[in-house]
Amino acid sequence: MDACSPLLNILNAEGIPYAVLKGYYMIEKAYGSHKYRESSDIDILVSKENAQRIKKVCYSLGFIQGDWDRVEKKIKPYTREQILFYLTKTHQLPPMVLSTGYAQMPATTVDINFSATWGEYGDDTSIGSDMLSRRELININGYNYYVLTNEVAFIQLCLHHYKECNSLFLLHQNRGLLLSIFTDIYGFIQNNHLSCTLITDLSKKYSVENYMCYMLHCTSLIFEANEFINSLISKLNCDDID
Repeated sequence: MDACSPLLNILNAEGIPYAVLKGYYMIEKAYGSHKYRESSDIDILVSKENAQRIKKVCYSLGFIQGDWDRVEKKIKPYTREQILFYLTKTHQLPPMVLSTGYAQMPATTVDINFSATWGEYGDDTSIGSDMLSRRELININGYNYYVLTNEVAFIQLCLHHYKECNSLFLLHQNRGLLLSIFTDIYGFIQNNHLSCTLITDLSKKYSVENYMCYMLHCTSLIFEANEFINSLISKLNCDDID
């Protein structure tokens, strides 16, 4: 979070609406401490209108659109074709990478999302806009930044992991399903007070009930299904997911 704090400070100072999604914040919410799970990147949800503005702020801080080359230990900038792919086929700008100079975490990545779903879902950014209207300012270990309220953050987490479970590219890249997908969801449920009714209402408002049920059902297959998971699946009243 150290490397990203200048970016978040500028967004706070300029009044640009945003919400930090996964990364350091999610680890604290799901596991209670960043000691139990590593993360070298953060996701930021913004409106599509502000995405380019935030990209310029990232550039001013030394971020580069590209990937960290673990072999050559440097940032490999994206080609024009790669940048166009992100802009036309996904829900985010090309990842912004910053060299940190730290041996244990040599680079940090910021993903600037302008939609809470994914490129294949269409160009509907209304879900992300509604989510941004449900955010709050928090302080964790001395850092001040905006996050989504618990129920909205949980929905976003499930949607993010649904993509990871069903993207052929990510499945190939990760060599299958990652256990952390389901420990994130289970930990978030176990360590936070969540309103089953509000999650149900918002899931139906966003028309993502089936995605939510899919992730909850898969999580319950790995961990012992608790009363909350069973109740939420029942309230969502999804299609057959067995």
